[in-house]
Amino acid sequence: MYREGGLFDPISISIQVAEFTIKDAYMLKFFENNASRLPKWCNDNNDVKLPYCQIHAKYRMELPRCNTMEPYPHMNEHCPSLCDCVQSTIYQRTARTNIY
Repeated sequence: MYREGGLFDPISISIQVAEFTIKDAYMLKFFENNASRLPKWCNDNNDVKLPYCQIHAKYRMELPRCNTMEPYPHMNEHCPSLCDCVQSTIYQRTARTNIY
């Protein structure tokens, strides 16, 4: 949806959206970043204010690093192998590569 909606323009031809996870999608810097512009009900009656808006329910989602990653060509195409991830209990995103 993001690519078809033009959010990746002008680099959309170099983005393989099938390689994105849910976390990759919410980390993209596509969302409102000014909490004062969110609807008032987003953080009403909540002790912990979130920088994003969720539908109110019993539970709230935590979205670490939400709206922090600028899209770049060939994003998420060069992930480490499973063997690399098994050696560490915490997965760290590999360094951004500028492959055009």
